[in-house]
Amino acid sequence: LPNGTPRQLLSDIGPSVCWAEDQTADGATLLFTRFDDTQRPDSLWRLWVAFAEHAPMQTPTLVLREADPEFWVGVGKTRSKAWLIIESGSKDTTEVLALPADQPETPLVCLHAREPGVEVSIDHRPGVFYRLHNQTGPHF
Repeated sequence: LPNGTPRQLLSDIGPSVCWAEDQTADGATLLFTRFDDTQRPDSLWRLWVAFAEHAPMQTPTLVLREADPEFWVGVGKTRSKAWLIIESGSKDTTEVLALPADQPETPLVCLHAREPGVEVSIDHRPGVFYRLHNQTGPHF
């Protein structure tokens, strides 16, 4: 929703959607997370949304499923708006993956692999990723 105005009501993507936002540069790809049976956001899905009035609804594609019940999945956009950051996190551990916002169909890129006890937050500005972490201390 680039300007905050709803374009289309999506009623067919299921009742377990817990978060969705038009994050991609093309404005036609919706990324959303879904709850599992325990109400944990455990998966990231991609849906191409045709905005024509009678265009057929596409089937959502699974991008990532978090198998560890201690971890949740979340997605957001960097401040540069060039990358989508996908986090798989627990109470004290974070794994960070990325997806170019202008190429939402490409494979995920790992920016920080899961390390027990290490929490990470990543942002981007043109040409540079910034990583905030607690690798050298428990509080960051």
